[in-house]
Formats: sequence, C-alpha cells, structure tokens
Amino acid sequence: MEQTRQPKLRMPSQLVLPFGSQPALKREDFIVAPCNEQALTFIERWPDWPARAAAIWGPPDSGKTHLARLIHDCSARRTNRFLPVACGTLSGNLIASEFFGHVKGAFTGADMTKVGKFAAAGQGTILLDEIDTLGLEHQANLLRVIETGEYEPVGSTETQTC
Repeated sequence: MEQTRQPKLRMPSQLVLPFGSQPALKREDFIVAPCNEQALTFIERWPDWPARAAAIWGPPDSGKTHLARLIHDCSARRTNRFLPVACGTLSGNLIASEFFGHVKGAFTGADMTKVGKFAAAGQGTILLDEIDTLGLEHQANLLRVIETGEYEPVGSTETQTC
C-alpha cells in the first residue's frame, strides 16, 4: 500500500463551497478530507451533508471532482447549481472579476456589468478547483468570502452577499 504524505498547511487543491444567505462560517462548518474510498463511504452515508465547506486533496485523477459532486448531491443544495471553476485557467489580472463580477466601466474593456462566479452559483455549490494555483492576494480575497459570505464586485463599493 502506497503511503500518502499529508500536505503542508496551505490551501488545498480543491475547495467546495455551498453558498447562499448564510451567516459567517465557523471552524465546525468545514470538512477537510483526502480523496479516498473512506471519504466516499462517509459522504454517501451522511444524509443532507452538514458541512458548509469542504477542502479536498489528492493526486491528479484521484476523483476529487467526483467527490465534490457527491458532497453537493448529498447536501440540501442538491437541487441547485453545481458550478466548478478551474482556478488554474483564470487570467491573473481578471481573477477578481471572474469570481466577484464587475460593474460597467470598472476597467478598460468593461463595457457592461458582469455577474461573477459566486453570484452565478446562487444557492448552489461552487467548486474552486486548483485553488492553490492562485496567488496569496486572491486566496485572501476568497477567504473573506468563505468566512463572511460577502464580496464587492470590481469597481463597486456595494457589498454583495452569497
């Protein structure tokens, strides 16, 4: 049996976030698990998945996205949208706009208001795949949303909730 080593304390490669009009997250709202058979069995047996966020890690092609989808399907949000976001493919200077949206005129080329990923997820689940590829500044902005459920679209001073 191959021994897997525990990751260093940093962002996991995937983070599953069920959103929608929730109070701030507390430590007990998170489930952190490796992607393995034991995690699958635990999730399948747990009715209405209780955690509000889950950090999942594992080697490439180990089924992390499948596990995230299973968490969503076992949650009370199963009838809402499951929105995977491949963080590693996002353009560096447009990451905030992709996640939080932007208002018209916020930057050159912003000729109309755009809804971000958090608003698009609505009352569903957002999967932040390869979140560890983002810079620390963007990870800090995402942490604020995870902790408070609040964000500002780029170019706006109006706080939105998710």
